[in-house]
Amino acid sequence: MAEVYTAADVRAMIKSYLSGKVDRKQITEWLTPLVWQEDGAADAVDLGWSVALLLTEASRGDLDEEELHEQLRSLAAPSVPA
Repeated sequence: MAEVYTAADVRAMIKSYLSGKVDRKQITEWLTPLVWQEDGAADAVDLGWSVALLLTEASRGDLDEEELHEQLRSLAAPSVPA
């Protein structure tokens, strides 16, 4: 049985990327089963897709590194219910 990821797992991976513990290739490889095979809770898959899209935009040059980090920092913060 595949591991089921949570949004907290995705946020932890974002923080690892932002701190330099993992590189862009590693976070992309980690996200692949989550987003393509939906190996996680719905909120984790949604968050994973958001991260994957930002990484793609940065790879295409649509976001510079500072913009990417800013966007990822906002995703790494847990959402607060209204």
